[in-house]
Amino acid sequence: MKTKYKTNYFYKINKSFIANMLLALFLALSFSSCKKYLEEKSDQTLVLPKTLSDCNDMLNDISALNEVGFGQRLTASDNYEIPWSTFNSWNNNHKPYYIWDENAPTSWDFSCVLTANTVLDVLDGITPGDEVEQNKWNQFKGEAMFFRSNFFFELLEVFALPYDASTAETDLGIPLRLTTDVNTVTLRSTVQESYDFIIADLTEIIELLPDLPSINTRVSKAAAYGLLSRIYLAMRNYPMALENATNCLNIQDDLYDYNDGAVPSPDYSNFHWLDNPEVIFQAFNDAVLGVWYEKGHVSTDLYNSYETTDLRLDLFFDDVGSGPQMLGTYGFHYYQYFSGIAVDEILLTRAECYARAGSVELAIDDLNTLLEKRFETGTFTPYVFTDYTSVTATQLILQERRKELIFRGLRWMDIRRLNKENDPNYAVGTLTRTFADNPAVTYTLPPNDLRYAFLIPQVSIDMSGLTQNPR
Repeated sequence: MKTKYKTNYFYKINKSFIANMLLALFLALSFSSCKKYLEEKSDQTLVLPKTLSDCNDMLNDISALNEVGFGQRLTASDNYEIPWSTFNSWNNNHKPYYIWDENAPTSWDFSCVLTANTVLDVLDGITPGDEVEQNKWNQFKGEAMFFRSNFFFELLEVFALPYDASTAETDLGIPLRLTTDVNTVTLRSTVQESYDFIIADLTEIIELLPDLPSINTRVSKAAAYGLLSRIYLAMRNYPMALENATNCLNIQDDLYDYNDGAVPSPDYSNFHWLDNPEVIFQAFNDAVLGVWYEKGHVSTDLYNSYETTDLRLDLFFDDVGSGPQMLGTYGFHYYQYFSGIAVDEILLTRAECYARAGSVELAIDDLNTLLEKRFETGTFTPYVFTDYTSVTATQLILQERRKELIFRGLRWMDIRRLNKENDPNYAVGTLTRTFADNPAVTYTLPPNDLRYAFLIPQVSIDMSGLTQNPR
């Protein structure tokens, strides 16, 4: 299926609305009472959005809705390494996450949720006049609910323990902020309640969305299926991950053939982020990772796992002399890595689920389909499914998943879920930080450690009474 995007699209931002919402946003993020502010600024109807056009403008706000991936997941995973001398020079933006400091300071920004909830509030006050307006109304509602669900899932991956069906009813989840009323205090739901809510919303919006978006920063039916497959994979619900991955690929299954070449752009992003046919939904990590600026290098074992004819070596990495750094990304800048949804991820999800279900032939076929687009023409020898059992096929796919989806934030999710299985065939095990130039220092993160859930920002606890994650 060939995907087409309108590459000459201009983003429209309702600047008067955003300017007047900044103070309200600050207050909303603190979950605190602001009666005095509301009394002094009671006549907000002059600037608040009212129309479908206003909703469209808000849904085009990339900075609020698409830059939501938490960078600490990248810093805390095992995909890169640094020498002791560099570590000592780091500031506290990245250093605590790299060594899994249990007291690492955190922050969160609920502007995505505020924008999404504002769109939903506006839509509640609009009665569509004709079929055209109804279609827009449906799409905007679906998009707003998707953006909110995507952010909620990001929160779960950072601030809640990995999903475990045996404890999810009591494990602390996230605050499901569903209102723009800044006087409303939202406490933490359980992990089960959080996942149930997100899945219910994403399931509801399937029929509201178009199959494909007008541009990949906006939302489609394929994106909703793709996000559902990712969420079910995190829950280790492999049958449902398989079902939703297949539904997604039935709509959009184009792969970027790396043999066609990817021309580096002035900002060093090797891939055309706006019209990449492989991207289903475009999103970025909102925090700058220290890999580029702080001289971090791709981990030796990961880098050495790529074969010499693997085109990803040249397109993903840059050898700066002291070691390879991550360069190529489906995002729009080399230091804001892609965290959206793309065909390669969904294809690997389906392959893993096939393998786990014993459908090894289908699993290996999906893997071969991807890798044929990643190696120099004529150099890739397809895997033969009869050479693999369900377990060994799954292991192979997990290895390729790490190589293909590097620095998208998904490695953190995979470490969390695979260690939960307590299966030596798949478990990542204890993460270890060692330094060649200071071998006396070692940091570790055992499987299922409480530090897999980062601390809730202290300001939110102080102002709203949210329960802190245990240590």
